[in-house]
Amino acid sequence: MYDTDKDPNQYFYRSDHFNFARFGIPVLFFFDGHHPDYHRPSDTADKIDYAVLKKRATLVFQTAWTLVNSTF
Repeated sequence: MYDTDKDPNQYFYRSDHFNFARFGIPVLFFFDGHHPDYHRPSDTADKIDYAVLKKRATLVFQTAWTLVNSTF
């Protein structure tokens, strides 16, 4: 969804990942979506759902662990 040119917000294309992907370098793009305070001064730490953040961080770690320890 985010890596299509029809995405009105162009999150993937504006990300650091894009310049790797466009040259065929595999990337993983973890993104939890848009919210009303996204990239605004009102996007403060008190709005973080730390239980959800822990799950996401665990997913990223486990994904990296699996990739690093895989034999391709």
